[in-house]
Amino acid sequence: MKVSFRDSLISGKVLQVRNTSDSANLYCKVRARNYTEGSKASYSFPLGPRAMKEVGLLEMDWAFRTGESVTIEVEGFRDLSFEVP
Repeated sequence: MKVSFRDSLISGKVLQVRNTSDSANLYCKVRARNYTEGSKASYSFPLGPRAMKEVGLLEMDWAFRTGESVTIEVEGFRDLSFEVP
């Protein structure tokens, strides 16, 4: 799995999650948290082999901002946690 961000056309940033496997279907759950504002959100989605999913304001009502905490849970794998750049 590969993760990146792009600037949103609406607000904040959009998370891009790519499945780098040629055969594995992944079930992903994104959890975002803004400690300054005390807010959090989550969003679940399937991700087929070699597929990419963009997650942002339209998908989970969340505009990612620099410094926020994000965790991606994928069934069968260790969680990936990071801060928005």
